[in-house]
Amino acid sequence: MPFRAESAAAASGKKEGGIFSLYRRRAPLDDPAELDLPYVAGLSVRFGWAELEKSPGQYDWSLLEKAHRIAAAKNKLLMIRVIAGVNSPRWLYAQGVPKITFQGDETNWMPADETATMPVPWSESYLQRWERFLSALGREISGWPEVYCVHMTGGGFIDEMHLPKKNPATIQQWNEAGISDETLFAMWRKIIAAYDKSMPGNVGLTLALGIPFARSRTPELVYRYALERYPGRVWFQQNGLKAERAAGARFPEMLRGASAKTVVGYQMVGGGRFLDAQTGDRRAAFENAIQDHASYVEVYRTDLIDPQWREALQFLARGLRSNNN
Repeated sequence: MPFRAESAAAASGKKEGGIFSLYRRRAPLDDPAELDLPYVAGLSVRFGWAELEKSPGQYDWSLLEKAHRIAAAKNKLLMIRVIAGVNSPRWLYAQGVPKITFQGDETNWMPADETATMPVPWSESYLQRWERFLSALGREISGWPEVYCVHMTGGGFIDEMHLPKKNPATIQQWNEAGISDETLFAMWRKIIAAYDKSMPGNVGLTLALGIPFARSRTPELVYRYALERYPGRVWFQQNGLKAERAAGARFPEMLRGASAKTVVGYQMVGGGRFLDAQTGDRRAAFENAIQDHASYVEVYRTDLIDPQWREALQFLARGLRSNNN
């Protein structure tokens, strides 16, 4: 039976969420001075699967253990992501896991003339290996009271539900692989079950909502299923918090609707060179998060250490604290 909780707070084992310092992928964790700020609740880290399982069944947890030591030393919470998709180990394909290849313009960070590869995420050969990794990860973090949540990845090309879908050649590969809402819904049910089985029972399991392909119903199907089947255990967030609200945006309404049964949160949009161009006024963005009943927000480290946003961050911390009570 899946873990069930009477409340969102009980699901996490923590009554408070708050602001989490989000590092860009591969950024060093040598001097997380922002964790000394009283309004920063924790550290959010991201690792690629290929970094942690460099050969089949051989795990290197040194990066994750370093993050844990830092959070524990600072008396802060820890949010964990291990990303499959384009960060999956190459040895998968030598073992016959099916893949698709797409151009860099499907991403926000690669040159257009480069290519990326990811597994077909609903293939059984892939899911078996991903579930084996999750079991090992769950054993590693068992007994770490600092862990606030683990993000459920593995069904998209990064850490969200998104799949590359810009180019006709990419779309053709997905069609040939059998993509459909039904296929993706079945895949996400398996992934959620694997996380629920593998991760400690007092840790939230967070799903970053996103659109796998045009006009997909998958986000709503998974959202309704998880709220009914895993209330309080599965959390929801959206990785696009910014000042300007898109007309008819579906995800803010979904987060507000889920907040009575589980924990909901946000990650700031962009990052790196996109942060200022896409995010806009941070105070306005934070107001949106509070209005959507967020319990936590992942804020890029660059904003946390920028003095111009200090008052806005203090405002956000107060609003999240109110939402958590």
